[in-house]
Amino acid sequence: ALNIPSEAEYVAAYCRRMGRDSIPGWDFYVAFQFFRLAAIFHGIKGRVIRGTAANTQAQERAQAFPRLARLAADAMERCR
Repeated sequence: ALNIPSEAEYVAAYCRRMGRDSIPGWDFYVAFQFFRLAAIFHGIKGRVIRGTAANTQAQERAQAFPRLARLAADAMERCR
């Protein structure tokens, strides 16, 4: 009950506000952003392993990498 719209609701609201029917390539954009975030978190994981991570939340980010990588892979599959 956080009142957060679903992805479909969000896209529909965006399109309505922008006067568009759809967002061509939406699945690609989602996949790219998951891939990008996974790559960033992978870098953080490397810094955690080397002991050079400065951020206090680096360990949490490193632990999230496998899930983000899976989300990225799943999103890329939807682009096929």
